Amino acid sequence: MGLSITPSNSVDQVNPVQYHLEGNVKTAPAEYGVLDTASPGFTAAGRNALLEAVSTPRFEDTRKAGSPSRVLRTKTKEAHRAVLVTQIVNDTLLKWAMLAPNGSGTCEESFTFLKSYYVNQTLTYEIFLGCLPEEGIIRVTNDGLLQLEIQMRCSDIYETQAANGGMTTPSLATDELSGTPWKADDGGSNRLQINSINYYEMGFSVQVSTKYSVTNPSENQKDLHARPVVQDVRGSIDVVRSSLVISNDSLAGTARNIVIVLKAATSTMTLASCVFDDRRGPKHDPNDTTTLTEPKSFTGPTVAIA
Repeated sequence: MGLSITPSNSVDQVNPVQYHLEGNVKTAPAEYGVLDTASPGFTAAGRNALLEAVSTPRFEDTRKAGSPSRVLRTKTKEAHRAVLVTQIVNDTLLKWAMLAPNGSGTCEESFTFLKSYYVNQTLTYEIFLGCLPEEGIIRVTNDGLLQLEIQMRCSDIYETQAANGGMTTPSLATDELSGTPWKADDGGSNRLQINSINYYEMGFSVQVSTKYSVTNPSENQKDLHARPVVQDVRGSIDVVRSSLVISNDSLAGTARNIVIVLKAATSTMTLASCVFDDRRGPKHDPNDTTTLTEPKSFTGPTVAIA
């Protein structure tokens, strides 16, 4: 007997992962998590963007005396999360995920994300409402591209096969953003400075965690509103050892500015007053032929990107 359905696979995606601004959660709270059903304009989320939803319903179980079995499960709430991983061609989403909440372009604004794909030859839209970054992570390996990962909280995530995803005349992005994805050597020859001293590095990552004050009334199954209130900055960097400065700073707890050029003449990340977590002495293994480095983790108060 022949197959009666068309199985889905990756080539069924129609348009790239994309997003549009909902509003400022501080000055326009009523716009949080609300789909613009008129004519919203969407922007592609970088290149080779992957977006995955994780929605978790919450239940209360009912059992009956004298029976070991559950007799009823009642849904009470919903929690929605999503993970975006993308190659970087500009710093718009990077700033949104990492800058301190302060108006336009920061995590004080919520986004609607959208994916479209075919399910058994029927065009389907997956819509992510009320998206706010909980974890923004930029990382680069010694021989790789810069990669941005954003772990988001969302007010709602759902699939629909309604025309245009339930919007009247949306302006959807039909292709990924143009430009070459940023890579390690785009930062130039002096891409890393610690306390205004140039260093070579063999890889780094920076992570910004944002916590939110969430309004979730008892009568609402989904989050009604969220607003950023606390941020933490941490990171790690693998520095080629050239002096005792970083080692001594680690032990003394001396705060230092770390400056990383992500793309020369385009985007520079500054991490002010960072403190290294610990000091680890070098291990001279006679069987190890790799360059001796200082792997350092650190924390800091803020991130600036300009």
